[in-house]
Amino acid sequence: MSQLIKLKLTITFISTLIGLTLPILLYILGNGYQNSFSAYHLTPASNYLMSFMLIMSLGFFMGKDTYKVSGMLLVFVTLITVDYPLTHNVLAGLFFLYTAILMLIDKRFYFFSITIFLMSITVPKYGLYPFEIVSVWCISIFNLLYLLRYIRIIKIR
Repeated sequence: MSQLIKLKLTITFISTLIGLTLPILLYILGNGYQNSFSAYHLTPASNYLMSFMLIMSLGFFMGKDTYKVSGMLLVFVTLITVDYPLTHNVLAGLFFLYTAILMLIDKRFYFFSITIFLMSITVPKYGLYPFEIVSVWCISIFNLLYLLRYIRIIKIR
């Protein structure tokens, strides 16, 4: 296995691990529960949030070309903070929608996208944070499953 492939796999694994642990990390670093991931921009966890999100966006750049758009959207969501709420929220919505559509097209693990779409219905009643947590977990598990599948294929060859 080449060094470049090992680097890509490592970055993908780290970004997936961050996605899976993000709510816990932000809770600890951001002085407790907030209403959304973006609300952590207004806490001591702001720099951590931005760093974590940029690392997660690198994970998208390591994947298929179609996922690079998700990576770019996540970079924009990270850099255009809640100081510009409309732009920030539109970009965040596009990130989740675009990524969920890509996952829906997938033949193996499409059911993770269905969870994201169903969770979006709960936003008016329960707020944004539960939707974001479940969506990020679905995206992270989706990526983890493909990472494990890729590693298994490499070992078979």
